[in-house]
Amino acid sequence: MRLRQQQFRRRDGHVYVPRAELRKRGVENATAEIGSAEGTFDLFDAVDLDQSVDWTLGLEPASFPNFDVRVELINVTRIYSVVFSVEWDPSILNLTTIFKGDATFDSTKSWFGPDYAELNHTTGILRQWTYGQLDPDFGSAKTFIAPAWGWAATLRFQFVGTIPSVTSPVDTYINLTYIEATHKTGWYKVDDHLRRPFNITGQCRFHYVALPMTPVKPMAFFVITDPAPYYVCNNITFDASASIGGIDGDSYTTITELHWDWGDTTSKVYKGGNFSWTAKHHYNIIGPVTICLTVVAPAVGWSDPTYVNTSDPSCLGITIKFEHTVGGIFIPVNKPALLAPYIGLTILLAVAAAAVVYVKKRKKQ
Repeated sequence: MRLRQQQFRRRDGHVYVPRAELRKRGVENATAEIGSAEGTFDLFDAVDLDQSVDWTLGLEPASFPNFDVRVELINVTRIYSVVFSVEWDPSILNLTTIFKGDATFDSTKSWFGPDYAELNHTTGILRQWTYGQLDPDFGSAKTFIAPAWGWAATLRFQFVGTIPSVTSPVDTYINLTYIEATHKTGWYKVDDHLRRPFNITGQCRFHYVALPMTPVKPMAFFVITDPAPYYVCNNITFDASASIGGIDGDSYTTITELHWDWGDTTSKVYKGGNFSWTAKHHYNIIGPVTICLTVVAPAVGWSDPTYVNTSDPSCLGITIKFEHTVGGIFIPVNKPALLAPYIGLTILLAVAAAAVVYVKKRKKQ
């Protein structure tokens, strides 16, 4: 008599079916009897359905750092369940999610998942993941004959490795594995409920490369954020944040140093903990000065030997001046403290001149 699935429901709500019952239903062949090999089981890039996931540095897909691989089968008849094992390099990839395909057989009694499976992220192994039905019959069994493929599952991987360079591409494979004792991969036929190996099990390549790029030196650029005119002894603010890093042949480089030449025989370097896109400088001289900025953007890992990590100077000329005169002497009007003695001197000169005129008039009288 048919046993109902709810008889084996655990307290947590998951369905548990004893091995004896699974053997009876054909989902798990506990006697290890196997039928003759049939069919093909393969892995495909879910985007273009070929057997290679190809990425290029700087042109990664919107899904980065994730990609999907479809698990599909073909040339199998009256199939009701499939079990598969997968291996990958865990230093490069991590299997994060497993989705059920659309070959659901009978969704009301579908079995998909980990009750008898192992997913080991450390070793890079998915062992004996099962997808199929409980209580199969000829009416619910499926047949997939070329060119029609059956979609069993989708595996979502995350790239966790080292970003490639021109000389060090990432090249690895995701493999369907079949080891009878520990890593079973096969399918069950409703005719005899025997697990059958596949004639062919495939793999999917993951290939991530960096293409050579024409080396480009970094570019320096700056603006003065304070409005002109510029006066002696006043700080002037310079902003170099619009400067651009270079291309070292396979990577974009980052500016790590700013070299300022203030045009008055002094200079300043901003790097490391002192790095800042903005700088301030004041002048103790008057007249024209030329400020020049040079930036440095070191290569990243491998680089084209022709790459130059230092920019050409970016220069800008300005004039430093005083605005007004007091007693014939140039004084900056925005330095009131400096004005007092000169204003006092002017007053004294004016008083002295008036006194001289007064004395001359008295003598004439």
